[in-house]
Amino acid sequence: MDDSIKVVCKETSLEVLLGELAVNKLDAVLSDTSLPTGSPLKAYSHLIGKCGISFFAHKNLAKTLVDNFPQSLNSNPFFTTGEVLISI
Repeated sequence: MDDSIKVVCKETSLEVLLGELAVNKLDAVLSDTSLPTGSPLKAYSHLIGKCGISFFAHKNLAKTLVDNFPQSLNSNPFFTTGEVLISI
């Protein structure tokens, strides 16, 4: 393998990533959001896969959260990576 090849992973907002892509600071962006409609950036979006998300809790806590999920997570602490947006 050529020693000049380097893979760097960066996690931030899609807006920041697309800005860096536009000025050639990045070669590619992997995102769970497609390229915004009407974007001036000359780029293409391709779906490469789908995955789900799982939530785990002690059975006593899970019983209190199961009704009205995921809204029942409001005001309850939980751990996750990345950005989470729950629309109601």
